[in-house]
Amino acid sequence: MEAENSAVRAMRLAADALIAGDIASFSDALAGDYAYEDRRKGLQLSHGKSDFIEHARVIFDLGLESYDLEVLETRGDRAALYRQTWHVGGFEVVGLLVGSVDAEGKAHAAVMFDGEDLGAARAELEVQSARY
Repeated sequence: MEAENSAVRAMRLAADALIAGDIASFSDALAGDYAYEDRRKGLQLSHGKSDFIEHARVIFDLGLESYDLEVLETRGDRAALYRQTWHVGGFEVVGLLVGSVDAEGKAHAAVMFDGEDLGAARAELEVQSARY
């Protein structure tokens, strides 16, 4: 397992807030210009901060129970690649997530991939880490 960096800490903070149903803390963990992109097959969507918060609220309302987070790789202090499993309403949603944080340690960008799309996720990790 990779060492934790600011990106990992920000992901855990946001996910813990969402699990607890604390949407205000979840929102506070995201930078004002937060951007989310879902590149999983059949989903292909993107959200700014306010739309992503509404998306997260729907997931919580569907019965979000818990999540498992495995840090696969980090780049510097501000980017990381995770395998995450969300337990929602009796189902498991598994995917790869690349996330980065801004200078204040708030989640700045996240891109979701299908669980088997490790090559594309690693390429995105390089793109995000190059921004900082």
